[in-house]
Amino acid sequence: MGITYNGKDYLLKFPGNLKEQKMKNINLSYSNSPVCEYIGSKIYELVRLPVHNTILGTRNGKTVVACEDFLQDVPGVKEHFWNMFIMDALIGNSDRNNSNWGIILRKDGSKDIAPVYDNGNCLNSKWDDEKMRIVMNDADRMEAEAYKARRCIFELHGKRINPYHIIESRECPECLEAVYRLTPQIGNNMDKIQTMIKEIPILSEIQKRFFISIIECRYEKVLLECIKNDCVH
Repeated sequence: MGITYNGKDYLLKFPGNLKEQKMKNINLSYSNSPVCEYIGSKIYELVRLPVHNTILGTRNGKTVVACEDFLQDVPGVKEHFWNMFIMDALIGNSDRNNSNWGIILRKDGSKDIAPVYDNGNCLNSKWDDEKMRIVMNDADRMEAEAYKARRCIFELHGKRINPYHIIESRECPECLEAVYRLTPQIGNNMDKIQTMIKEIPILSEIQKRFFISIIECRYEKVLLECIKNDCVH
């Protein structure tokens, strides 16, 4: 649904109806994708990467996220891709496929990479409080969910990859460059990320703790460890 707010155009994104999808082991009636879209986008914003502007709101009793129409210049394609790869690893966005990032083609023939958008499938948006509580109370399950057992949409040799293994291997120079480029910015803004999440009134205390804990885990045990191990080697 399109809206105009303070003179700017936005696209409203609604939570998915999970009951209609009849998904196994999912107890929520509606997904948390709007608030996860908001958090994921704001984390991109805090580390100063181009991303669409988002605003949380409600419509018909449901939480929605308004995504601002965008048109702006951004860096080169490869750098942009690896920036997204690292940031999506941080927020746990496993669905960054080649249909939800792209290039703006203007009528005059000029081209620009679109700002980052479609961040709703991050931070376990389909989980309820009880599932988050169970995982947080089990260190092994928390590490598995944070990075050890994760997969994303991209494939290598015909198999979906674990993005954290790609980062930890340090075998891709462009990926490692993005780690060095973004990790200091993430660390410098970690307090702001935590404060931003804590100040979202519609989140439960369990959700706030889970989102902050899983982001910290990925930052400390994947990104910082990658830099530390690279310095050793």
